[in-house]
Amino acid sequence: MVKSRKLVAFDIDGTILDSNKRPLESTLEALRQLRQAGHFVTLATGRSRYLAREVIRELSFENYILCNGAAAFVSHQQVFKQTLPIEALETLIADCTAKNIDTA
Repeated sequence: MVKSRKLVAFDIDGTILDSNKRPLESTLEALRQLRQAGHFVTLATGRSRYLAREVIRELSFENYILCNGAAAFVSHQQVFKQTLPIEALETLIADCTAKNIDTA
C-alpha cells in the first residue's frame, strides 16, 4: 500500500479505449497495478452514465465523473449532480431556433 493515495482519472475515448473501442492489454494492466497499489482510480468523461455503462461494468469502475463533471458517483452512488435551470435551456433552444440551428 502506498503512503499517500492518489486520485487517477481516465477519459474513455482515446485513453481507456483504443480506436477500435477496446482497452489495450497494457491499459488493463496499468489499471490493475494502480488499484493494487491502493490508488483511487476513476473515469472522468463527457459521456452520460448510459453511454459509459459498458466501460464502467467491463473495467470494474466503482467511481466515475460523468457529463463533463455534471455528475459524480462513488461506489455507484450519485454524490454530485449539477443541472441547467429550465429557463437557461429554454433560452438556449429559442436562440438556436432563431438561428436555424437544429436542437434535436
